[in-house]
Amino acid sequence: MGNRAAQFVAACLICAVGAEDGGGWSLPADLSLGDEGTCTIEVLDGSELSHQQFIERYAFSRPVVLRGLTNNTKFQRLCSKSSLLEKYGSLKVRLSTANTHSYRKVDVLLQEYVDEFLRPQSEDALGSETLYFFGDNNFTEWQNLFDQYESPPYVLPDTTGAYSFGIAGQ
Repeated sequence: MGNRAAQFVAACLICAVGAEDGGGWSLPADLSLGDEGTCTIEVLDGSELSHQQFIERYAFSRPVVLRGLTNNTKFQRLCSKSSLLEKYGSLKVRLSTANTHSYRKVDVLLQEYVDEFLRPQSEDALGSETLYFFGDNNFTEWQNLFDQYESPPYVLPDTTGAYSFGIAGQ
């Protein structure tokens, strides 16, 4: 089942549309992202696709972005930069390197991560030199936030969902 779950993660992206202002998170105007070509992943209104159709057409065969399956407006508001820093800025977060095995771990305050670490990296930077806050959370401290997230209704037989929370961007 592990392989099927991995295929599901690779095959299905379920997205929520963010706040128009980006929740206070922004990218520098001069940031240039490499163009890797046109994205060909289908984007569908989730209300137009039954769970059975999702399983048959996408779950194990190809990626799809499904919009409108949940309403996470409150969660998105709580994830705004100002809200996160107000509530969690004084908490320690664990940063991991961007390489596959995340060997290096560094603990810093969330406020310090946002102020000092959260900026575009050089294209020459190695994954082992870049620190991210992603997935290594203290669930007790963050539980009130995580409880506000409305999980997507689509599930695969004999699998469980896995969620990871992190902050990237500016």
